[in-house]
Amino acid sequence: MRFVSSLILLLLGLAPAFAQNPPLTCQVTAPVPNLVDVKGDSELTSDVLIICTGGDPGHPTLFNFTLFLNTAFTTKIMNPVTGETESLLLIDEPQPGVPNPSNNCPPYAGQVLGTPGAPACSATSGNVYQATTVSSGGGLLENVVQWLGVPFEPPGIAGTRVIRLTNVRAAASEIGIPGASVMALVAMSGASAVTLVQPGGGTAVATMLDGLVFASTAPAAGVLKLDFQEGFAQSFKKRIENISAPLDALHQDVPGAFYCTESGFTPQFSAVTAGAIGSADTGTRLLAKFSSLPPAAFLLLVPNEVTSSSGQLVAHRVFPPFAADFTGGAIPLVGGDSLAFVSGHSAEVLYEVTAASPFHAVNGCALLESFNFTVRSFFPVSLATAVASGSIVPTDPDPFPTPSATSPRPRFKP
Repeated sequence: MRFVSSLILLLLGLAPAFAQNPPLTCQVTAPVPNLVDVKGDSELTSDVLIICTGGDPGHPTLFNFTLFLNTAFTTKIMNPVTGETESLLLIDEPQPGVPNPSNNCPPYAGQVLGTPGAPACSATSGNVYQATTVSSGGGLLENVVQWLGVPFEPPGIAGTRVIRLTNVRAAASEIGIPGASVMALVAMSGASAVTLVQPGGGTAVATMLDGLVFASTAPAAGVLKLDFQEGFAQSFKKRIENISAPLDALHQDVPGAFYCTESGFTPQFSAVTAGAIGSADTGTRLLAKFSSLPPAAFLLLVPNEVTSSSGQLVAHRVFPPFAADFTGGAIPLVGGDSLAFVSGHSAEVLYEVTAASPFHAVNGCALLESFNFTVRSFFPVSLATAVASGSIVPTDPDPFPTPSATSPRPRFKP
């Protein structure tokens, strides 16, 4: 009897150990889908979250993650040779500048870029990984990116492992239907078995709407009034978060934070200049085109800056020369008016959206914003025949949007 009692006690003591290792299960979800411009070729979608439980925490392995969209990826290619992009995989929500435990490793010092294939906790592993493009038959698969060889340690019965896929840009224009969604589907594979739970049709990561409502009137002989209004709140955005001036830049490096800018997640190990990981090239740019101007109107007087209806955003004039896709140019941040030259009865005036004082934090994203411009002829001549149009730029130089190392972010169909 004593032996039997001891055996029972031993088995009872082992029971919790066996209960520590349920099957590894990962749930795919996303926050509220981002609102994006239906004409946009490089629209930032919401992040995709993969929340994992179970598995054996004593047996780390390498997993491959693949993300599919129902339209083309237009993520920035950071390295054309290796195919590395700005789309990132974050392990366990690493915070900038503080110790971050991940994969049961000793804490990483902030956000650390890992080398694919490096074992968990090795000298070259990390908590941030870059996606690569996927090729087949000598060409890119336009709607797929992948993260290969990501170290992964199952969290076990009591823990949770969070994988965040961020900086995913999509060609909303290829779908081109207001109210339709950009959908994401995840695949996950490795040496360990995993049950991946997600909707059969994928997870909605963006909802497409018309981003601009434009109108023009000629209330007086030598005057044109232009109205650029958002089609949805958050359509007009500054380039990146600011510190104390409209064109300075601050890292957007808190996972899951809402910044409401044209830029995405900018990890602490990267710069915040245009073209760096997660960083857009410009804020929203508004282009006004004029045609059928009278011959005598060879100079127009236009404002250098216009404040939005809420007072939280300012559109600053971008002075030429700028590129054919409306990137580049100079933004001197000066008030008053300046001259725009008319050539062949036509003219163009370009503005970029920035934040108004106090510059920092979410600007102009709560209400529908509008910018009202007044354009005058420098000479006393009627502009009644003039035709004005407005659009969001930069325009896309690529007829078939795909991941690119050179195309601007954001970019729109002309």
